[in-house]
Amino acid sequence: MENGAQIYDLKECSCLYSQQIRYESASRLLKKLDKMPLMYSLSVDNTAYYSSLNMDLHEDNREKKHRQTGESIDNLAQRVREKKICPHKIGMRCFHRGVADEVMKMQKDFSDMHFMRTGDFTVEISERSVSKGKALKLIADQLHICPRQIAAIGDSGSDLSMLRYAGLSFAVANASKSISHTADCCTSSNEEDGAAAAINNILQTDCSHGQARGVLIIKCSL
Repeated sequence: MENGAQIYDLKECSCLYSQQIRYESASRLLKKLDKMPLMYSLSVDNTAYYSSLNMDLHEDNREKKHRQTGESIDNLAQRVREKKICPHKIGMRCFHRGVADEVMKMQKDFSDMHFMRTGDFTVEISERSVSKGKALKLIADQLHICPRQIAAIGDSGSDLSMLRYAGLSFAVANASKSISHTADCCTSSNEEDGAAAAINNILQTDCSHGQARGVLIIKCSL
């Protein structure tokens, strides 16, 4: 869902909802990010574009560079401006916690965007009206189901609105404090198949009560 910025109907192969960042704003932001010690990427229509700037400075990144499925671009800010690329999400990993703090302060200069701190070193940015909770409600309305028929699993700050909307929410063991405090239940970490454990918990509970939920919505960074 790209943090709720885009919703696809896989059965009908159609897009139900899409909200993108204006390319002018994205390009202006990326020019600022190019001067900071961090790495960033864009997501557009399920395609990832990575800035190659600073890529070799990160200790783990030489291997990651070969595993990327998207396109690596030297001057991503210029490409966005020239091709008028409107991203659904901008994600970044900062080399220091203080850099992430500085990025968050830039929110005041971009009123049409929403900056979300998703970890000590990570920030994700989307169009200001976008949230996973809003996207989840759109899906629920489309399927004619209510929140109590939905279960959600989360690990970072961008999942908060989704967990609050769902009738039953799980936090994985390695989730941020805000997620752990918000969720109804806890499950194993991402590395320990926490999503599978949560699903199994739901199925066992429903079977013991002779119930069946309408849908299960899952988000878990693997």
